[in-house]
Amino acid sequence: MVLRRFSTLKFFLIAFILFVVIQLFFLATYSVREVSMEPTLYNGDLLLVARSAYGVRLPFGGGYLFRYSTPQRGDIVVFRRNSRGEKYVKRVVAVPGDRLVFKRPVLFINGKKTALLPNASLNPFKRKALTVSQDMVFVLGDNAGSSEDSMVFGPIAIKDIMGRVLFRFYPLSHRRGVSVR
Repeated sequence: MVLRRFSTLKFFLIAFILFVVIQLFFLATYSVREVSMEPTLYNGDLLLVARSAYGVRLPFGGGYLFRYSTPQRGDIVVFRRNSRGEKYVKRVVAVPGDRLVFKRPVLFINGKKTALLPNASLNPFKRKALTVSQDMVFVLGDNAGSSEDSMVFGPIAIKDIMGRVLFRFYPLSHRRGVSVR
């Protein structure tokens, strides 16, 4: 009887340790708390995020231990933007080296018309043009009229990206992969 309790305790302890390791290094969940990604993602959707999509991260937002990939155009990512640790979910539209030109209301990336942004701020475009620097990406919400994104706060550091969205798992009626690229 004592041996059975010890085996059960050992099983739950191992399961708990595996859960913590997976959450810290490989997978995480994220609850959408905004309308900026509609119609792709909706307020209240629960997402599974690959924390290790671009490399092995240090726990608790410490950046990458090592990186083996970088975000690509079209990836939907979860990132921290400020010291309070607020999390956002947005789509990567420009990667390091891309040249962005904003001619209200159109955003051009590398000379190609990319998005209509009728309500966009000019904050990161003081000179009407911007080249995304190394270790940065430019992100936008799919709902351009209701998104606080790189048009407001500029490019984000790749080290601040917590992971790439794999799929939405709740609500069940929306459960499917997310549209990328």
